[in-house]
Amino acid sequence: IKRQRRDESSGINAEYGGAPVGLAPLLVPVETISFFSRAISLGVRLGANLTAGHMIMHIISDFGAQMLASGTIGGGIGGAFCCAALVPITILEMAVAVVQAYVFCMLTTMYMKDAHELH
Repeated sequence: IKRQRRDESSGINAEYGGAPVGLAPLLVPVETISFFSRAISLGVRLGANLTAGHMIMHIISDFGAQMLASGTIGGGIGGAFCCAALVPITILEMAVAVVQAYVFCMLTTMYMKDAHELH
């Protein structure tokens, strides 16, 4: 908790952050949970977005492999189409990874700046 100062306009003691000192027992746990939840949400967001792309690629490749294994002409055409569809999906997945890395870095630096300036 920061030092108190006397507010000249109102004549009461207030914390530098603007919150009354009496709220400190409530604000400290709330802010602590806020800082931990930021880090957790950042990791969950990154992991979920990358996992979703991998799952789509896995589902399409399994579907194509099953169609090819069916031994029919339609299965062969469909399987080849699924395998060919993996190329643009792989390119899209690489673009998503670049965007996710950028967002991860930007949010991490913003969170670190906030943590540094508030303490």
